[in-house]
Order: sequence, then C-alpha cells, then structure tokens
Amino acid sequence: MAGTIWIVDDDENIRDSLGRTLNEFGYGVEAFPSGREMLARLGSHSPDLFIVDVRMPEMSGMDLTRAITEKDPRAIVIVLTGYPSIEDAIEAIQIGAADYLAKPFDKAQLRIRVENLLGMRRLQGRLKRTTTANRTLLESLPVWIVLGMLLARFLW
Repeated sequence: MAGTIWIVDDDENIRDSLGRTLNEFGYGVEAFPSGREMLARLGSHSPDLFIVDVRMPEMSGMDLTRAITEKDPRAIVIVLTGYPSIEDAIEAIQIGAADYLAKPFDKAQLRIRVENLLGMRRLQGRLKRTTTANRTLLESLPVWIVLGMLLARFLW
C-alpha cells in the first residue's frame, strides 16, 4: 500500500468519491464526517496525509488544519474547497496546509499532488537520515585520527 490518507468532509458523496479515487491509486483511506471525530482518532493513529474540506459545520477546515499542524508540524494537509478564493488559499498555506485544491477535482491532478507531497516527505526522511549519518561520521572522525596516530606511533 502506498500510504494512508484521512479525508474529512461533511458531504458523504465527496468522502465516498474521493475515497474510491484514492483507493484506485493504491492508498488506504479513512473518512470522517467531522473534524471532531477525526481529532478523536488522531491521538492513537496518524495518517501519511490529510485531505480536509474548508466549509464544515462545527469545526471549519481551517480550524481543523490548525489543530492538526499544532499536534504535528510535519503533517501533510491538503485543503479542499468548493468555493476557491485567493484569501482562503493564502490562509490555508499560512496555517500549515501543504496544498489547496478546488472541487470538483481532476483525478490526475489529485494523484500528482498527493504523490508529490508524499514523495517530498520520503525525501525529507532520507535527507534527515543521511544528515544524521554524516554528522555521526564527522563527530567520530577525530577519534579515528587519534587512534590512527597512536597506532602509527607504536607500529613505527
């Protein structure tokens, strides 16, 4: 499986359609009708990516995005809206969303955006592991130099 995606949208048809599309792409999907239900589940589990509708009763998608990114600043959130505006797009990015997508969405565009965001996450993980390994090697370098000098002194 390519990863897990959680969908939060009060419209059951959107949840079902989006869920089927993401399943076709090979992703595991869990869908929630409200932000509160999703947040209750977030404590014990965490998906690879969130797709959150902007306009929902009880808790807006913007408030939900804030809550998600406060719990995990590295969380990947795509904000989905049926009423796209530049102001909403700017706000979404400012509060930590990774992308902003208008309904109705194009399947190919959705796939590209999801794959790019998850690919960036994997690259960031590799970069972090590589950086840590390099730092460890550099920090241990003086020890090897000293040991080499001591060994050379005793052998010559």
